[in-house]
Amino acid sequence: MRLAPRAIGIRRVAVPLLAVTAIAISAVPAAAGVPPRWAYGVVRDPTETEAAILPAKDRGNSTGGRVSAEKTEPGSVRVTFAGQGANGGTVLVTPLTTKPRACAVGGWSSDGLSTIASVECSDRHGVPTDTPFIVSIRFLRAGDDQVAYLWANNPASAGYIPDAGRQMNGTDPFALNSIAQVETGVWDVTLPDLGAPGGTVQVSSYGGTPARCGVVSWAEDGDDEQVRVRCRTLAGVPTNVRYTLLYGKGQGMAGPDQGKAAYLYAHRKKAASYTPTFRYTSEGGASTVTRQGKGRYRVTLPNMAKGGAAHVTPVGDGSVRCNVASIRRETLPQRISVRCWNAAGKPADARFTLSSLR
Repeated sequence: MRLAPRAIGIRRVAVPLLAVTAIAISAVPAAAGVPPRWAYGVVRDPTETEAAILPAKDRGNSTGGRVSAEKTEPGSVRVTFAGQGANGGTVLVTPLTTKPRACAVGGWSSDGLSTIASVECSDRHGVPTDTPFIVSIRFLRAGDDQVAYLWANNPASAGYIPDAGRQMNGTDPFALNSIAQVETGVWDVTLPDLGAPGGTVQVSSYGGTPARCGVVSWAEDGDDEQVRVRCRTLAGVPTNVRYTLLYGKGQGMAGPDQGKAAYLYAHRKKAASYTPTFRYTSEGGASTVTRQGKGRYRVTLPNMAKGGAAHVTPVGDGSVRCNVASIRRETLPQRISVRCWNAAGKPADARFTLSSLR
């Protein structure tokens, strides 16, 4: 989405970084030539109490390692990405269901051999509930260019540099992304040297408090990219919560020339069918969005393979949340269904971003 900051009402907020300038903080870039590192898992059965390896069409891993999932308690699942044994990176999660559910990143860490991510899901009232979901991890390397990610770990701060160990900037590996609070539940995220038209953003809430987070806008601000994020409780009240964010342009969730990937911004929430203006696909063809009913959409991605993963993030005032309802595993063309709801759990039309990877 590319709107001038003035048109979307973004006001410049000075980021008070004096508190952190005395601390030696720097992002440590991956060395040039390091293989790309990414993985995803589509957990269709969140009730397995023993680690179960996900089917081939429901997992991807740049190391070739297995991806497994096991339930740890109601609504909570631990996903292990074998061979991804390094600290840092980022994690995204999206519910995979036709019901109004919410899923958050519970945390992630490395044991030296694998990355283990926890996912916490609930119903629309915040009650922990076993829910199918999609989870992905991404680590940057030197030269990944138009991409950045971060973990917004201090949401009540007026302005801060998020956890340096879990943020990166592909254009300048030593650059530090920053966050300024606009009001309760609203932040402006600045990504240095990434200002460009197009691109996409995905956001996931983080932590034990059920919430829904989305994107208000993203736009060039000189040489930088500025993303406005908004989070609300499941009841719709603005709230300060932690979240993860991934921005990219001209590449998928796995990075440049990695996997079959596509993204789009579904900007016409009531149109019967259209080809989005802002879109990308590594496989060619024009992606389309079809409205199947109130709050129900079908995204068609020509030439994409069967299976794979997808994330969806609502765009707007935060009153609506969106889930992936289905991904085709056995037939082509690849079609991904999206469902959106309001705080009362009723279907609601919405604008959204979608990113897909196989």
